[in-house]
Amino acid sequence: TMGWPSGISFGNFIVTAVSDDTTVEITPAVNSAGNARLANVPFSIQLNRLDNFALHFGGVKDHSGSIIKSNKPVAVVGVDACAFN
Repeated sequence: TMGWPSGISFGNFIVTAVSDDTTVEITPAVNSAGNARLANVPFSIQLNRLDNFALHFGGVKDHSGSIIKSNKPVAVVGVDACAFN
């Protein structure tokens, strides 16, 4: 049987810029993996056209409610994988 080991869960999202000089402000709803980014503490990143930024959340964390703002259009893909046997 293929699958994740019992109890494994993670989530992340990826932001992709459509244009150069895109400023993105992200406020995670929960701490990211390794506490690299803290919950409810906004941070900004600068992206150019087709640049990607991924934020990973380890453990059983629901990152729903994270806020992503930008000065230009961006694409955002959220992922949540969970498998419990």
